[in-house]
Amino acid sequence: MKDRVLSAARAAGFDLAGVAAVGDFAEHRHLEAWIVAGRAAEMGYMAVRDEAGALKRASLARVAPWARSVVVCAANYNTAQPYSTEGSDRGRGWIARYAWSREDYHDAVLRKLREVEAESVALLCCEALSLEGADYCRGYIQNWLYQGVGYDADAIPEKSAQKIFRAADQILRAGRPTRERSAEYAN
Repeated sequence: MKDRVLSAARAAGFDLAGVAAVGDFAEHRHLEAWIVAGRAAEMGYMAVRDEAGALKRASLARVAPWARSVVVCAANYNTAQPYSTEGSDRGRGWIARYAWSREDYHDAVLRKLREVEAESVALLCCEALSLEGADYCRGYIQNWLYQGVGYDADAIPEKSAQKIFRAADQILRAGRPTRERSAEYAN
C-alpha cells in the first residue's frame, strides 16, 4: 500500500514523497514560543487552539487521534527566473520563487494533494472490498461524494470515484469478495 500511495504522489507531480509515523516530537514544543514571538505573521491558522487551549498544530493527535502515519509530499517551486541574490539594482523588488508560476503555488499543491488523496482512498476502498465487502466501500464513498446535495467535484476526482464504483459494482455482482477479485479490479 505504501509504495502505491507514494507512486500516486509522484504521478500527481510531487518531487518528493514519504510516509512518516505520527508522534509528538521534541521540536513541536517550540511552536508556542515561535507563535508568541510573532513569527507566524499573518498565518493566523497556525495559532488555532482546541477546547483545552492547546495549539492544534503542535500535535496531530489533537486533530486526528486515529492517525498512525502521514503521507508527506513536497513540490519544488524553483523556476528559471533570476534569484533575488543575483540582482544588482537594490531599488527593485523581487518576486518570491513560488509566485513565478502561472498557477498559484497553494492551488497547485492542493490540487496535487487531492489527486493523491483520491488515489489513496481508491486503494484503501479496493482493499476494504476484500475485507468488508463492496457495500462498505460504496457506503463510505457515497458519504464522501454526496455531501448533502449532490456530487462534490472538489471532494474527489471523478476518475477515481468511477474506478471505486466500478470495482464495487463488479464485486457485488460476483458475490462475496476475495482478495484476488479485489486486486483484479483495483488496477
